[in-house]
Amino acid sequence: MTKLDYIPTPLDFAQKYLNRLDIPCVYQEELFRRELNTAKLDGLFIELGYYIGGTATSLCNTKKDMILYSFDHWKGLESFVVPNSKKGACRWRGELPKIHENVRLVIGDVQDTLEIFLNHHNKPIAFANFDMDGNSDYFVFCKLAEMNRLKKGTVFNISHALKLYEEKIYTSIYDKFIEFVEKYNVKFKYFAFGDVHLALIIDEDV
Repeated sequence: MTKLDYIPTPLDFAQKYLNRLDIPCVYQEELFRRELNTAKLDGLFIELGYYIGGTATSLCNTKKDMILYSFDHWKGLESFVVPNSKKGACRWRGELPKIHENVRLVIGDVQDTLEIFLNHHNKPIAFANFDMDGNSDYFVFCKLAEMNRLKKGTVFNISHALKLYEEKIYTSIYDKFIEFVEKYNVKFKYFAFGDVHLALIIDEDV
């Protein structure tokens, strides 16, 4: 697959969009509202990385008629998301907090559960929130493409897309997204940014 002529780096993104305000920088709740209002495909709403359900609850409170399928194994992150974090960070011990009535948990390693899930739900992806360890997110990006579930109008929320740590930008999920973009020559547009989240929409079927 031919590589794109130009892939914006996170710093390019910050300089081009945030400083010039070509796309809105908004609070997290407003970002989720814009993303879900933009996700107009008749398709699936999924989340990669549930942890204790904070983001899932916010998403479901924003779009009250949505069923959100959330994937997690609660064994902790397999690789580093934040510099100096340890393998196993975000591991949950004990009972999960109360789960929003519109959330459907898909429990297990996403490498084992995603294809089975997609075989039982034959719709494109309308919206996906990516919040795992980078490598797992990359697996999901590619699997969704291989199974023809990414269509024009699919909306992605990339968590930890741009965040400072000791005055340096770390972007593990974003970097893996760009690897995916290069591999599949994905056409997409950014449309909002907020907190550590980056909103984008797929421009052509993948």
